[in-house]
This record gives sequence, structure tokens and C-alpha cells, in this order.
Amino acid sequence: MALGLWGGIIGFLGGFIAGKLIGLVLSFFSIFKGQGIIDITNLPFVFVLFIIMLSLTVEVLTGIFPAKRATSISALDALRYE
Repeated sequence: MALGLWGGIIGFLGGFIAGKLIGLVLSFFSIFKGQGIIDITNLPFVFVLFIIMLSLTVEVLTGIFPAKRATSISALDALRYE
């Protein structure tokens, strides 16, 4: 679960920073044309919560299926296979 949580947080922050950088580049061209500053990032708290919960859900689901498969194999057979 920690891997999913950190993956969600890092992905969220990476997307936010990329959005700010794109907004900065667009603002540069906009100011050059005489328009003004452009801000393309909108960050509601519900969206942040949704992203973190989605990453945790995906992590739990990807951990459940291999764990269920591992319980159906005997330990001796698993060690022989490896």
C-alpha cells in the first residue's frame, strides 16, 4: 500500500508541476502577444483525494490477485519452481 500511496503522490505532484510549467510557457507567449497571464491548473481538494484513493485501490487490487494465487500453490511446489 505504501508503494501505491507514494506512486499516487509522486504522479500527482509530477502532473501538477508539468501543468504549472506548461502554464508558464503559455503565459510567456500570451504576455508577448499582449494578453496576460494564463493559469491552466485547477486543483480541487476532492480531485486530490480521488487520485490518492484510486492509486491505493489499484495497489490493493494488484496485490490481492497474486496473493490468492500463491495460497492455492503448496509451499514445496513453489520452492521447486523457483
